[in-house]
Amino acid sequence: MEVAHLLVSTGGAARAVQLLTTRTFQPWEGGEGQVLSAWERARTRLALEALADDPAAAVAHLRAALDSPACLGEARHPLAATAQLHLLLGDALAATGDAGAARAAWEAAAEHRGDFLGMSTQEHSEATFSSVLALRRLGRDDGPLTASLRRFRDAFAAAVPVVDYFATSLPDLLLFEEDPLVVRDRRVVVLDAQLALLAGDAGRAHELLADPRLAASRHAADLAHALATHPRLLGVPDAVPGAVPAAVPGEPVTRIEEVAR
Repeated sequence: MEVAHLLVSTGGAARAVQLLTTRTFQPWEGGEGQVLSAWERARTRLALEALADDPAAAVAHLRAALDSPACLGEARHPLAATAQLHLLLGDALAATGDAGAARAAWEAAAEHRGDFLGMSTQEHSEATFSSVLALRRLGRDDGPLTASLRRFRDAFAAAVPVVDYFATSLPDLLLFEEDPLVVRDRRVVVLDAQLALLAGDAGRAHELLADPRLAASRHAADLAHALATHPRLLGVPDAVPGAVPAAVPGEPVTRIEEVAR
């Protein structure tokens, strides 16, 4: 699974999809949700790459991400968040001109609460960021959810991490001795970057995502990529200084903003 994730993070999402579909994975391979995570990340990257010139292809990639093939050997947990996939699906549908379907996808993203991570449920996760953005796409008040996410971040940063009993069978814990405090602090930095973006401080978000501690964070890699290539989808009007210039022409994003209004 690490090969697939590394391919996604280094611009080889198409190769990652090929890798994930050329064999049938066993349920124990990669740990709970790892194969599915690689699949979703690869399809999301391909959707972002297609959004500007072929939004219909972007829609197809995101529908494929939501409806994973049997060869992955696992299905999404019913409590696992899909807000990030539905948010981008709405953006892609809006870019095709299908306003009704776009709003329906944003509705799904906006209504999602909680997540299932590390074999346990959580009030919030990195996916909450997408729910807040979906509320903004729909012109709704995101204040309560954003405030709740900030309180979660503060409580999470102050708590001593405890590894769930059922998570002790995951490969990261069987093969590696990763300090739970390091994992916690890494997640806190990603949440801080998301909250900075929601507060309109893209520069601060860019600084946080450049933190060397995030080298092992897939969430940070994906957020940094989106900020560099599609800042307007994150509510950032212009490319962030120091980041890779935005690679998306204005027309698809303009359609998204028109539907959101």
